Amino acid sequence: MREHLSGGLYRLLQLQDWKSRNIDVTFNSGLTSIRGRNGIGKTSLINAWCWLLTGYVDSVHPKNYELFDNKEELTPYTPKAVVNAYIDVNGCEYKLTRSAKASFTRKRGSVEWEKASSDKYETFIDDIEYSATQFNEWIDSNICSSAMLPFVVDGSFFSTLCDASKTK
Repeated sequence: MREHLSGGLYRLLQLQDWKSRNIDVTFNSGLTSIRGRNGIGKTSLINAWCWLLTGYVDSVHPKNYELFDNKEELTPYTPKAVVNAYIDVNGCEYKLTRSAKASFTRKRGSVEWEKASSDKYETFIDDIEYSATQFNEWIDSNICSSAMLPFVVDGSFFSTLCDASKTK
C-alpha cells in the first residue's frame, strides 16, 4: 500500500545528461513560474517533461530526437539521457523515469563503431522497469488519457491547433 503524503511535499523534475544538461527543479504546491535568460534550460524542461510522459520531445510534431548534446558527436560513450519526475497522484508519490542511450554496433570485420538505427529506451515507475506500452497505460490511467496529453504537457500544442483552425 502506498503511503499518503503530507502537505509539505515537493515535486521534482530531474534532467540528467539531457542535451548535456543536469537540472533539478523543485515544484512546490500551487503555481510555479519558470523564468530565466535565454539558453538557461526553460525549453529543455518542457521538452523533457513532454518526453517523459509521451515519449516525444515535441508534442506538436511528434518526434524523438535531440535527447543528447547536439554539439558533440555521438559515441558509444555518450552518457544516457535521463528524465526523472517525482509526482503526486491522489496523495501518493510516484517516481517516473524515462531514459535513452545512444546505441552503436561494431562495423563488421572492424574495430570501428557505427550508430545503430535505433537507440535503447527504458521506462520505470518507482524504479521498476516497465515496457513502453505498460508505462503509457499507467500514464493513461493515472494521469491523463493519451489523447489529452499533448494539451497537458505543452501549451504550444493547443495554440498550434488554434492557429491551424484560423487558417481553415
